Amino acid sequence: MKYVFAIILVVLIVWSLAAWRLEPETRARQHVLAVSLATADEWRNLPDGALPALAARLPSVCDMPVAATAGLYLLALAPSKGYDRIALCAGRDYEARLAEARVSSWQWTDLFELHLTGDARPETMPWRLNLRELAADGSKLLVYFSHVFEDEEKRPLQQAVYAGVPRPADWRISMFRVTDPHPQRRFEFEAFNRRFPECYLRIDPSNTGVQKIIVQTCSGVGPSLIDVYGVHQLQMFVNAGILRALTQDAKRLGFTPDLTYPKAARAMSIDGEQYCFPCNVNVRLLIYNKNLFDRYDVPYPPTDRVIDWLTFVETYGKPLTIRRPGRPVPECFGLTLFGWEQMIYQAGGDIYSEDGTRCVLDSPEALAGIRMYRDLMHEYNVMPSPIQQAGLSGQGGWGQGWLNWFGAQKIACVRVGKWALNTFRRYITEQRRRFAKRFPGVEVPSDPSKLRAWTRQWMLAYLDPMDWPPLRLGAAHVPRMPGREPLILLDQKSAAVNSLHPHASHALKFLAFLASEEYCQIINDGADALPPNRKYATIDRQINPDWPEERDIHVLTNQATEWGYVRQVSPFIDALVMDRLINAQVQRLEADPTFTAAQAMRTAAKDMNDEIAKNLRNDAKLREKYEGIVGRSKGTSVAKTDVVRR
Repeated sequence: MKYVFAIILVVLIVWSLAAWRLEPETRARQHVLAVSLATADEWRNLPDGALPALAARLPSVCDMPVAATAGLYLLALAPSKGYDRIALCAGRDYEARLAEARVSSWQWTDLFELHLTGDARPETMPWRLNLRELAADGSKLLVYFSHVFEDEEKRPLQQAVYAGVPRPADWRISMFRVTDPHPQRRFEFEAFNRRFPECYLRIDPSNTGVQKIIVQTCSGVGPSLIDVYGVHQLQMFVNAGILRALTQDAKRLGFTPDLTYPKAARAMSIDGEQYCFPCNVNVRLLIYNKNLFDRYDVPYPPTDRVIDWLTFVETYGKPLTIRRPGRPVPECFGLTLFGWEQMIYQAGGDIYSEDGTRCVLDSPEALAGIRMYRDLMHEYNVMPSPIQQAGLSGQGGWGQGWLNWFGAQKIACVRVGKWALNTFRRYITEQRRRFAKRFPGVEVPSDPSKLRAWTRQWMLAYLDPMDWPPLRLGAAHVPRMPGREPLILLDQKSAAVNSLHPHASHALKFLAFLASEEYCQIINDGADALPPNRKYATIDRQINPDWPEERDIHVLTNQATEWGYVRQVSPFIDALVMDRLINAQVQRLEADPTFTAAQAMRTAAKDMNDEIAKNLRNDAKLREKYEGIVGRSKGTSVAKTDVVRR
């Protein structure tokens, strides 16, 4: 046994010596980047040589911003038979060289200084370099950079720059992005990895829970990039202290809020500081199945105006909600997937007061909105209740879920964003294949005036939905509340940078990539909502030539951004707690037809205000912020009833 311990001890000693070899004074963190040498054109004061000088712009090294190395170049020289030395120059001038090195065995140059003007504050740092390998014909290059700290507690950074040689398998900077497993994600990270070969971005779809992300990040094992779904999640991550503030980075790298949609910019910042940039932006429409409108002889909704909810219920909802004798669940519903929150905002209500200090779900406007939501289920019966949803799922077909019910042609309209087109296209493709197999030789009319009558006759003759013609999509704006202007919730999925990750500076490249034309076109091609940079959200870019019938969906989506509304947040209550307290009452409202909207919202408002008051009593800093907002003097106590009374 003692020999085993001796062997282990020797291995550890050898490993330790190897780890210290590159930097005798202290250990160094290594990275690699690629450069390509080319003829040094437009250079001044070049020395004579046997071969023409070769040059390359220096990439960002040692986690420095690109702007910091924008004027630095590597110059390869061949004074005699072949290339055997390298110079680092500040500009295309050999006389402006900062350091020069020959091929040697780990002989470092003298220290030289780089003035980093690309950072938030200029800083002068000492560096040195070593030319490890340079082929005589200039085809191979290996240079190491070392950033030297005078403070012994800081470890130097060391950067390897390769050109023309096989790179190590682990040469790239590994980063993870916590996001959903949507098929589009593969195209996104493959494009990013091509554009930034020094990075290797992968997705992690299994750790998307907010609490899980916070715990893992604070433990030092969090992802490089975090997907943030809406301003409520953004607030939770910011409060946890795990997101990098991006205002200065965004200005430097070009992903500022002004590039996206004006209404979306509000969901990117907390207290005036930018923390994220959108991956996509979503507004919802009414997407409907033209086949069901044809079958039940209901006119299509208008696309040139926004109708109100009462008009929708009488003209479309009721005629499309079809009940048959002896069946507890209608064979078709007029509408599904309309959320309570949307209704409250449309009616002029909100969850919080303007200053965020109290919940106002018991206001007359909020009550009017939630009452309309309840009535769609229990009064007008055009939207399935939870019990009816369970019965609808039990009928089989495409499986469970509202997308599946719509695909199975059991629901006439869904309120959804155009991101759902990715799923609908799969449904339509499969239904076209099945219809052609079941009815070979049958041609569906292409003339719209004939298609409507043909569809009605066919669907009345064939009662099994499996025999119906493929799904045909139409679109209209989401109805508005009577007497109110149009309003639609504007959501976005954004990317934020883990401030505690060692590669946080490299993760910024992904946020800059989100604003690029290449990324935005990936979003357009996959119909994954709207691209984050509104410059690339033109209709021509969004229309897929294989799906020309989707044009109305793209046009109306762009129009709806003008009516977008971003959720309000309150710093005095956690968003998860808010969801739990409100949804407890909403779920009761959905399940119990005798439970009124006033009962639900007054209970939710009381519970929310009690929670705010509890938080104020338990958190002195939060109480100080609250008192500053409401105009109280510091030190004044906050009673439980104060928040409710206000």
